[in-house]
Amino acid sequence: MNGPNEAVLDEHLAAENAHDLDSIMATYTTTPVIELNGTRIEGLAAVREFHRSFGFGGGEGSFCDVHVA
Repeated sequence: MNGPNEAVLDEHLAAENAHDLDSIMATYTTTPVIELNGTRIEGLAAVREFHRSFGFGGGEGSFCDVHVA
């Protein structure tokens, strides 16, 4: 992957590694959609809650200690 998409992905992954929920959300459009294992998550509030529930943003969750490369 090259170009602007790679830059956004790098920014998103860095924000996830920092567990910075506001910075994670800043990498999304104003109408984000996540599709994961047959589940569709739509909208800023739902996507924010999705990340928070996994432990990003200082919360506790399945991935509260995860770091991605």
